[in-house]
Amino acid sequence: MSAIADAENATKLLPHLAAFAAVVETGSFTAAARRLGIDKTLMSRRVMTLERGLGVRLLHRTTRSISPTQLGQRLYQQTRAPLSETVAALLAASDAQRVEGVVRVATFAAAGAELWSDVVAALAHEHPALRLELRAGDAYIDLVDQGIDLALRSGHMPDSSMIARRIGDWGFVLCAAPRWLERHGHRVAHPTDLEGDWVLFGGVGRADRWRFAGAAGGSEHEAEATLELRVRALTTVDSFELQSQLTLAGVGVAALPVLSALPALDDGRLVRVLPRWRIDHGHGLWVVLPTRAYTPPRVDAVIGALERRVQVLQPRWDAAARAQVQ
Repeated sequence: MSAIADAENATKLLPHLAAFAAVVETGSFTAAARRLGIDKTLMSRRVMTLERGLGVRLLHRTTRSISPTQLGQRLYQQTRAPLSETVAALLAASDAQRVEGVVRVATFAAAGAELWSDVVAALAHEHPALRLELRAGDAYIDLVDQGIDLALRSGHMPDSSMIARRIGDWGFVLCAAPRWLERHGHRVAHPTDLEGDWVLFGGVGRADRWRFAGAAGGSEHEAEATLELRVRALTTVDSFELQSQLTLAGVGVAALPVLSALPALDDGRLVRVLPRWRIDHGHGLWVVLPTRAYTPPRVDAVIGALERRVQVLQPRWDAAARAQVQ
């Protein structure tokens, strides 16, 4: 039997309803407790209190998973929007315009110092009470489970429950170390001449298809030629950082992200290969947020700093990714 007799008793269960919603969204008591900043035991107790108050079972619990019952799913769907709006209003009133605390950011390794150094410096100057925790890696991680406030990701964003905002675009630069070009440059006049010389980023053993475009004859007035090439790799890696290091060591040719290639191109550690050709692949640069109706001011401050830095760098990235007609 339900213990809810009136509106006052129902109102007392609002914190318990928030706990239940967090468990449904994260799939575990541990992740839900981390999201709400409370102890796991308290989280479990709140959900059980809600079940007793309603007189129904809301969650299926096994040793491996937690999922809502049919009644639990219905309750979650009916209360999700108003609960999110209420939480957003309360948090907005509480936070006001304060920009302080910790922001945990997941970023891919190729977005190195050229992007982040100015962002970190600007935030330290504008918001001294704000602290960044940057976690660099090329593997996609569960933002909710890892307690990440925002992620910087590249590529095509799949449909998901995450909120993604496109803040820029970057391409690839075909390059190699000078020592590699000294040994092999005499035989490289066309993309097809690079068969078997590639250091590729991607799944190990995977063949890739790359599109090339360029004024192959060398005239800027010539119609652009296009080519799709199935690339066979000399080496395949799962890290942009390792791909860059192997290329710098003279192992082979790589299509490096313009973000990570530019510093080495500027100081001569890398040189462009087939400069009349460009790689006709682009990647979006995305800020990704966990699903939530409210973004704290401290997270908005980081997003704003990233957007401003990308606006400065975007023309340089675009120019580097273009074919160079000589």
